[in-house]
Amino acid sequence: MSIVLITGARGIIGSVLVDRLRNHELRCADLPDVDLRDPRVAAEAVEGCERVVHLAWDTKAEGVQSEALCLDNVQMTFNMLSASLAAGVRRFVFASSVHAHTFAPAEALVELSGGLLGNETERAPVPDSPYGASKLFGEALCRWAAAHGLETVAIRFGGVNPLDKPPADDVAERSVWLSHRDCAGVVAAALEAKLDRGSATVTAVSNNALRRHSWENGLGWAPRDGAPAGTGELE
Repeated sequence: MSIVLITGARGIIGSVLVDRLRNHELRCADLPDVDLRDPRVAAEAVEGCERVVHLAWDTKAEGVQSEALCLDNVQMTFNMLSASLAAGVRRFVFASSVHAHTFAPAEALVELSGGLLGNETERAPVPDSPYGASKLFGEALCRWAAAHGLETVAIRFGGVNPLDKPPADDVAERSVWLSHRDCAGVVAAALEAKLDRGSATVTAVSNNALRRHSWENGLGWAPRDGAPAGTGELE
């Protein structure tokens, strides 16, 4: 049983992982108790850990709706990657977002085709917000760390909500909905799967009828849930 550090464990995704990741010994780090903006604190947090899931993010200062940047979020990501490299951590999982790469507007989501569902991680990404750009920079930092020997997986999470139900009246959000089971599944795969090139970027959305993101990946993960095109809860 490996030791996994989860930063931001009190958030929505963190709470899902604490509840559902049962094959690992979990350690948690959260503000205000653990301030990862301090490199020394980050180094203490990763000590003795084999894997890290970095979710910590100040969403009040920087979220998709805020149209603002919070450099503390970038600093925390850099500190955690640097500390993980120094400590000999084996695998680092970074919480990116579907907002790191623009997805189609709601009216286009019903026009699904093979081309539209191509692997968007192979194209130059265009973030849809400053928040998305910050997440994209975090992905770049992961590739930097991977070049220095730390295995990294950046997961572009879709929409995870506390109720674990697809939003009833928001087509765009239904397209990127990610169930709790699928959320835990993709992280479990990211922690354990063999990486061909030392790093990977994966889009994590459930198998929603209106999805436009591909979840093709080299981790062996596939979603088990999905939101229908209408207002139903699950397919």
